[in-house]
Amino acid sequence: MPDFPRCGCPTRSTDYSPACYRATHHTISAVCTDRAYRGRGLAARLVRAVAAGIRARGETPFLHTGAANSTAIRLYRSIGFELRRHTLFGQYRLLA
Repeated sequence: MPDFPRCGCPTRSTDYSPACYRATHHTISAVCTDRAYRGRGLAARLVRAVAAGIRARGETPFLHTGAANSTAIRLYRSIGFELRRHTLFGQYRLLA
């Protein structure tokens, strides 16, 4: 498994620092594979390549997924990511 660098910033604890987080972390987002192409390792190769580019810039790659998305969680863990925290996401819409 790849060795993801530890940034030493407060995001590793309860002392969350948004400024440090934005300066040292980069999101890998919207990783999706069409059902017809799943099981070929495409998502793993993509995430590995993007994470390597982020690490090459001295930043820490991170991503998020829904707690029920066990396929994504299994993939991310298999390539070296670890669960850092549980976060609740909400969806809102403006009523006219």
